[in-house]
Amino acid sequence: FSVDKSLQDASKEGLSGMTIKIGDQDTHGVLDTSLATTSTLDTKIQGYTVVMQAKQGPQTTRVDGLTSHVAWQPTADGLMTMTAQSDLSGYKAATMLPDGQKLAIDIGNMRASMTAKGVTMADIGTIIHNSVQLGVAAKALKASGAPKPDGIPDADKATVKALVKALAGLMGSLTTDTSYEDVKVDVGGQTGSLHRLSIGFDMAAPNGHADIAWRIGLEGLDSPLIPPGVYRDYLPRQLKLTPHIGGVSKPELVALVMR
Repeated sequence: FSVDKSLQDASKEGLSGMTIKIGDQDTHGVLDTSLATTSTLDTKIQGYTVVMQAKQGPQTTRVDGLTSHVAWQPTADGLMTMTAQSDLSGYKAATMLPDGQKLAIDIGNMRASMTAKGVTMADIGTIIHNSVQLGVAAKALKASGAPKPDGIPDADKATVKALVKALAGLMGSLTTDTSYEDVKVDVGGQTGSLHRLSIGFDMAAPNGHADIAWRIGLEGLDSPLIPPGVYRDYLPRQLKLTPHIGGVSKPELVALVMR
């Protein structure tokens, strides 16, 4: 199907129209409203195209295919385990930069996964409620024409604190992994490629102490801009970074964020 929607409200940002086309899509799921058994949601999309009409020219995004699977699994302690996997193929994006140069990005495959354990459903409701409140307040402030305040407005501080507290108690642990394969970038004829970029994140708080870790990996970086000789010879073929923060008291960390 095709959707053509006027975006006159966004004209100040240089966006005047948008067209969305989807060649084929299938979405189905099973929902247990009592959350006593597993609920699932599966999606498959093919031939997805978005064209946005911007001041500097059309911006196009195309995806050959996308599949995703999401599941909510109740556990014996009354909490939930949430898992999600997605696989996207044939991503292509093109736009004109403000300086007139064309930017094109091609990604062969994008894969992502997420596992959240010990999820408290009550906190999800609190997060949604307070997020909506903050969004409404921000929209009202913009509509009033009042100058943007420095920091969080006093009227919103209680909402922000409730949101932070709910986020802190939302889950026992979180693991995410995202990978981008066969990445190609072209900026005004200057090109570069990457065989694989992977980004992972782990977060937990065993025994009340926050444990946070990142996993970042690069493989197969290449570009005609890299001259032959010593620069190309010593260019890393693989790079891995694993920053880690541990042993931080979770209550003290939450108190610091809420100040």
